[in-house]
This record gives sequence, C-alpha cells and structure tokens, in this order.
Amino acid sequence: MPILAYEPSVLRKKMSKAIRRVLRKKEIEEENNDLLLITAYLGDTETKPLHCRRTLDQFSYYMLDTTESRDRDQVLYRWGRKKLEKTGKVDDAPVLMVDQLWLWVLHDGTVITSFPSAWDHQEPHGLKKKLDEEIKTNKQRDPIRSVDHLVHLVMKLSVDFLRRDGPGDIKFQEAFQSSINNIAEREAEQFKRFKALTKKLNIKTLTEAQRTKNIEKLFQLNIETHLLVEIKDIQDELNIVSSILGQQRDVLKRLHKLCSPDKITEEDSSSVEKSKQKGIPRIDLILDKSDEQPDSADKPKHKGILHHDDEKEEAHSQEKKKEKKVRFGVPDEDSKDTEKETPILKDRGLVDDNLAIVVGNIRIIEDMQHYAATVHTSINNLLDLKQRQANAWEARFAREGSQQSQRQGNIMLVFTLVTIVFVSGYNPPS
Repeated sequence: MPILAYEPSVLRKKMSKAIRRVLRKKEIEEENNDLLLITAYLGDTETKPLHCRRTLDQFSYYMLDTTESRDRDQVLYRWGRKKLEKTGKVDDAPVLMVDQLWLWVLHDGTVITSFPSAWDHQEPHGLKKKLDEEIKTNKQRDPIRSVDHLVHLVMKLSVDFLRRDGPGDIKFQEAFQSSINNIAEREAEQFKRFKALTKKLNIKTLTEAQRTKNIEKLFQLNIETHLLVEIKDIQDELNIVSSILGQQRDVLKRLHKLCSPDKITEEDSSSVEKSKQKGIPRIDLILDKSDEQPDSADKPKHKGILHHDDEKEEAHSQEKKKEKKVRFGVPDEDSKDTEKETPILKDRGLVDDNLAIVVGNIRIIEDMQHYAATVHTSINNLLDLKQRQANAWEARFAREGSQQSQRQGNIMLVFTLVTIVFVSGYNPPS
C-alpha cells in the first residue's frame, strides 16, 4: 500500500546522490547500512529487485529519466523554504515522499511489516520513529490486546498523514491551503489593478503618451502567467495525492472483506452502529464469488489417462487450498470437512476506523482541489479580460488614428483648393 511521508531536502539530496553514484558504478564516499544495501541490490533488477524511496513526482512520472527539477519545485518544499528562511534552517524544508508499506499476518499471529525508512534513521518524522514513540511512550493509547490492535496501530500511523507534523513543524494541509490562499489573494490584487487601469484609460484628459503607457500595462501578463503555473503545479500534486489515497481506500476495503466475512459478531454490530452514528458509510461485506468457490469449480473435470494423473491433479488442488488458507487465515479445526477459512483479523471496527481516516483525508483533498480549480478559473478569466480589453483599446486607437488621418487629409484638401483658387486668380502686372 502506498503511504505518504516526509524527508528533509538535505537528506533527499544525499539519497539521490548515493543512488546516482551506485548506478554510475562510482566509488562510495562513505559506508553505512543504506549505501551497502543500495550497492548490493540496486543494479540487479531481475534477481535482486530493490524498491527505493520515491518522491511524489517519481511515484507519478516514473517513466522520466530524472525528476530533480520537479522535486525542487514541490509545493511543500517551496512553502517550507519561505517559512524557514527566518530561522535559517532552509535545509530542513521537507519534500513529499511516497513509500510502500508491506504488512503480512501469518497463521500463528505473527505480524511482519516492511517499509522504507528515512535516510537518517534517527529522523523524528519517520514512520519507524513514530511507531517506536507510540508503542513505548504513549501511555494514553489503548493497550495492544490482539493482532487486530497491532495491525490497526500500524495502519493508523501510516494513513493518518495529514495530521502528522513534518520537519520544521510543517504540515501538508497547512502548506497546500496557504499556497492556494496566497495565489487567490495575488489574483484578487491583480484584478483590482486591472479595474483601476481601465478607469484611467477612460479619463479624457489623458495625454497620448499617458494613454499609450497604460495600454502597454494591459499587455504585461507576467504575474498572471506565473500564478497560473503555480496553481497548475498545486492541482497536479493534489491529483497525485488523491490517487494515492484512493489506493489506500481500496486496500482497506479488501482488508475489510478478509475480517470475518462469514458471520457478524455482537462487537462488529456495535461497531457498525457506531460507524452509522459517525456518518461513515458501511462497507459491503459480501465476498467475491471467485473467493468462495474452490479453484477448480470453474474448470471442467477430466479424468487423466492414467490413475496417477488424477491423484496429481487432486494433490495440486489440495496444495492450492492450503496456500490460500495460510495466506489469509488458519484452517478451522472444528470444521475440517468444510472449505471455509477462519481469518486471523476479526475486528472490522478497527478497519472501519482506519478507513474513516482515509475517507476524511480524501474529502480534505477534494475540497482543496475544488478551491484550486476555482482559483485557476479566476486567473484564466482575468487573462481573458485583459486580452479583450487590450484588443478593444487597440481597435479604438486604430479607429481614432484613421479619423485623425482623415481630418488631416481633409485639411490638406482644403489647403490645396484654396491655393489653386488664389493662384488661378492671380494676374501678374505686365
């Protein structure tokens, strides 16, 4: 499952530099566990694949050779630099990363998790550090009584990203919301200047030079173009984050189906009622028909030519059933004759809590997307108005110029006629 994370920009640069040196087969300047891991596994993609941490743009634009310029232009990074300039800790400005969380629950109740850590393992904003703090120091949380509670704790800290503080006490939601607000204010300021400029152009006492100077201001679109680029960057990153949250929601829905799909306990009923009171939509608990039927149900049964062929086919189907049971649950000892599975994770209420967090995050992102789209439309409207106004004044100047030329032509015509009359009536003395 993809999860969002922070990484200080200075550490991201170190990680990128180390990866480039390994890919170019250059000597490593310093040795640590991360560098040794990258050196051993990064180059061999066939037998030893390695999944490194990726930035937000690397997650989305994975087909590009490099996203270095895009990474330095992240909304979170630019906003963080401006905020931390006063304190002189610009290197702590965070970059938005996308990690992958793997989580396995074995049939004996063992929970295995795997996810990338920050380049500096002591980084206080990494997920591993947050898990250690939550388990060791948080005395207000509920005790971990079962596998469900442990999985719930890991999933909660993984998906509850919008409430987590990043380096320099920077938050994702604050950075994006503030960036959109700044663009909206600057657009409103440019619109006020545009209105004042149109009023000046309608003053009849303006000289030709003053009017020409004001007309040239209508053709200056540098600020509006810059605002348009910024708001499009924000919309692009919000779309990527929205796709990540959508994948998280899909994973949690599938996890929900694995939690006691065959029966609803009293505890689950109470959790469903609590979810209804909170306004959380109930997830469909019906398993896919493909999961309920045996693997060989949709295949025609053919008798082998020899008797041992049937035995091999039957043994193969039994082996597939065992693999399926080990992966999602443990065999039910009381009902060995049935093919039903007993999942290890049984508390759907805890999954609903994590799903509610993801749904809430999606709503926050959708609100920011709607706000950014409104600002984007306002900037386009301002550019369109300035272009139309400039074209109108240009046409007006052309008309006034033609009228002025016509008046000058009439004056020259009159002067020529008068000259002809005077010359023709003039009789020089003999």
